Amino acid sequence: MFRYPTITDRPFEALWALAKVGMIANIAVLLSIKVGTPRLALFGGVLAILGHLIRVAVSLVTEARPNASVDTPIIITIMQMLIGLALPLKVTPHGPERSEHSTAMGRAASEVG
Repeated sequence: MFRYPTITDRPFEALWALAKVGMIANIAVLLSIKVGTPRLALFGGVLAILGHLIRVAVSLVTEARPNASVDTPIIITIMQMLIGLALPLKVTPHGPERSEHSTAMGRAASEVG
C-alpha cells in the first residue's frame, strides 16, 4: 500500500512556495496599476505580500524539517493574505464609481447589444 500524501509533503511544499512567489508578483502588479485608493490598497497589498512571504518561509522550514509544527503559522498567513487582498478589492471602484473610460466602454457595449 502506498501512503496517501499530506498537504505538507515535500514536493507539494516546494510547489506551494513557487506558487506564492507568483502570487506576490500578481499583488505587485495590482499595486503598480493603482487598483484603488493608494493608502488602503498599499496597506492591503503589503499585508498580503507579508503573508505570502511568511508562507514561503514556512514552506522552506517544512522542506528542511518535515516534522516541524507549522499549523499556526499557516493559519495566520491565510488570514493575512485574505484580509490583505480584501482591502484593495474593497476600495476598487465598482458601479457608478468606475472611471470615465470604463463607464464609456460600458455604455458603448450596451448600445451595441
